[in-house]
Amino acid sequence: VYGFDMAGFETEFLAAQGSSAPRATVAPTTRPQQAQPTSAPTKAPAAAQAQSTKTGDSGISTASKVIVGTAILFALLAVLSFLMLQMMANNRKSASANAASHHPEERGPD
Repeated sequence: VYGFDMAGFETEFLAAQGSSAPRATVAPTTRPQQAQPTSAPTKAPAAAQAQSTKTGDSGISTASKVIVGTAILFALLAVLSFLMLQMMANNRKSASANAASHHPEERGPD
């Protein structure tokens, strides 16, 4: 694209750095061959088979589920405490209204 390839870039870079180290050649590694192939393939462990057949994994970690559940629990507690405070305030208002109606002498003249 820019007029040089990777080998040209490496050569220019080494020349700019003042290094004349020879380039290493890349040779693929060969796998050692078995003298005699096995007669039967090895069996996979049972734990690996159980994990591969597992279905229904939602992909959400346990920690995330715990955090969301705790947040929902705190939200419900906040709503319930708000409702309880409203009920207590309403009971106080009705109690003070009832107390004023039972004592006619405390009322002003009609």
